[in-house]
Amino acid sequence: EGKVKHLNDGGILVDQFTDFRLLFDSTPSPQSIADQNKSLYLYDEQKGIYIFDYYGAFKKRVPFTGWKEVTVINDIVFGRNGKSLFRYEPGTLQLQEYKVPLKMAEAQKIKITPDYLYVLLRNRLEIYSYKR
Repeated sequence: EGKVKHLNDGGILVDQFTDFRLLFDSTPSPQSIADQNKSLYLYDEQKGIYIFDYYGAFKKRVPFTGWKEVTVINDIVFGRNGKSLFRYEPGTLQLQEYKVPLKMAEAQKIKITPDYLYVLLRNRLEIYSYKR
């Protein structure tokens, strides 16, 4: 239907966003969706980050494309491509890029959490802590 729908824990429809086909020339096909601090983040690898408020009003689109494993922690968007990890703060419009070692660039999957970075390689899982 071209909409994001908000369901409660029982699977009952609580609310739904406006049909994306009315909002955009081409509708996003999100690879990830994150609900964080009354904002909704959709990530489409071809079109970028779409940010909505809690009630479904479109706030902005940020054209960072080609990222994988996009996640949102405390309203900060994290993602990666083959060579770098990215950190984007929508409130400040700052994009930070961190080059990764070759071994990490070849990871099958990377998961960023508030305290750890999980790197899944072909034959093992490496866990990095960045707590101070």
